[in-house]
Amino acid sequence: EGMGLAYGTALLASCALREERGGTFQPSPPTFAKGWISAVLPWSAVPAGAIRVVSVHLDFSRTSCRRAQVRELVSELRAEALPLVVMGDFNSDLNREAVLNDLMRELGLHTFAPHQPDLWTHPATQRRLDWILASQGLDFARHEVLSETVSDHRAVMAELIPGPSARSGQ
Repeated sequence: EGMGLAYGTALLASCALREERGGTFQPSPPTFAKGWISAVLPWSAVPAGAIRVVSVHLDFSRTSCRRAQVRELVSELRAEALPLVVMGDFNSDLNREAVLNDLMRELGLHTFAPHQPDLWTHPATQRRLDWILASQGLDFARHEVLSETVSDHRAVMAELIPGPSARSGQ
């Protein structure tokens, strides 16, 4: 909380989550602290029987801060053996800076229609700042930017399915 605002990250699920962990990124004054939270979600459809889901909120004001926060996140998640879903408010798009590209490359992630122009999530700028990123073995069966206003950003919803390599256990 700060200056009349309340913000953060969360994971809500209809099943029990396990192995929760998270952190607050290194301070980046004058902006408020940002961070991430993750948990293992059971999913019998993938060979590992589970995935790690991560909710993240990156700094809004400076690319240099977002870059440092992505390095922290990669350091935390690089050794993860489970498939990953990393989602949240990245305050970054793919066209203006390399932050998301770096994160996807480092962790082997991809996203739905990365350059589709009508998927903007931030009404004030009409930019796509909120993303769902998934390990290469997971495919997007559905992806939607919801029209309901939940903050100054629009929510993103996706349905993921195991890709052919994940289904065959490769």
